[in-house]
Amino acid sequence: MGEEIVLMRYRVVIITAILCMLASPLFSQEFIGLGMHAGIHHDAGNQSNQNPMMEYEAQNNVLVGFSFKVNMYFLFVRTGCDVSFVVNKAKVENASDELESMSLSYINVPAFAGLRFPLREMGELYMGMGASYHIGEMKYRLSSASSSDESLAVALGYGFVTGIEFKLVPFARIYMEWQYYESRSDAGIKTEGASYNDYHIDFSGHRICIGAMYYII
Repeated sequence: MGEEIVLMRYRVVIITAILCMLASPLFSQEFIGLGMHAGIHHDAGNQSNQNPMMEYEAQNNVLVGFSFKVNMYFLFVRTGCDVSFVVNKAKVENASDELESMSLSYINVPAFAGLRFPLREMGELYMGMGASYHIGEMKYRLSSASSSDESLAVALGYGFVTGIEFKLVPFARIYMEWQYYESRSDAGIKTEGASYNDYHIDFSGHRICIGAMYYII
């Protein structure tokens, strides 16, 4: 009888601990958050993926966007929108290459789901994966052309996110994160050389972002 009471006590303690852990996001009012962030995307357009022999100066983009995050105990769901702006266009250094220069700007709408790991009272670590939807415009110039041209494209792909949030005040946090996407369009630019097999617009690559999250509930 005594052993059964001890076991029951252990069970109550374990169940209570689990319930407290699961309910903590609700009691701390960190359930729904709205965030703003900025970041950078190096090698926008991922040119070497289409022609490994290409020698070029990589394009850099800056990103600004917002995020909408829902925390559900040890899980999270997040979406939002990022807009990229060209800092410098990619310039091809191979004199024999069919392309001379290109620049890619885009809008990205991701949808992530994943796990969150509390870091005591400091904040949390989170990681997830999901789908991404890109709408982009590529401005380019062929070596044989006298002027630049442009091509619009949309692409559905997938991505990963890993980040960390640090608590500033009870309802606000700063966050830093790494994102990676695999997303490219069908061939949209006709080329004559065999190097490209026509040219698709590639949104793939790494992004680094930093921002602030405000929890409204």
